[in-house]
Amino acid sequence: MKMHNNSVKKPMNVEIKQITLDADFSELAQQIAAAQWDDANEIEPQEYSAECIRNFVEHPRSVLIFAYLGNTFAGLTSGTVQAHPHGSGKWLYVDEVDTAVDQRRKGVGKAMMEWCFDYAKTNGLKEVALGTERDNVAARGLYDSLKPSYTEDVIWYGYEVGNE
Repeated sequence: MKMHNNSVKKPMNVEIKQITLDADFSELAQQIAAAQWDDANEIEPQEYSAECIRNFVEHPRSVLIFAYLGNTFAGLTSGTVQAHPHGSGKWLYVDEVDTAVDQRRKGVGKAMMEWCFDYAKTNGLKEVALGTERDNVAARGLYDSLKPSYTEDVIWYGYEVGNE
């Protein structure tokens, strides 16, 4: 897989950095812990330890980016490159698009999504796909503004199997 440019300038002075194995994972965890989050983010900062972030980044299909406005951490997006067993190509599943509460409405979410589109194009992926809650009006507004090729009405099922 081709490596995407590690640092891309986006409109509104949003800088996107792809997190790679040479990152300071302790510093990244501290940035997440220091940011302001709310229920819409579904982020529990204490769950983002240096070890957890490193474990995610070590997986070759994982994609993790951090967004900055100037020197201020503004948000993060994580995803994985997926493939179908029936040969219809690889795609980027975006799992989280989280903008810190005090950094919203500044183009951060849009810049992170545009980076994902660029990453997919650069790496020969077929599409970028993600989901959000029906009642998450802000996220749906962002994703609708990016002119999706399609939308689907899906219901998500999760099964906890007892492992921590």
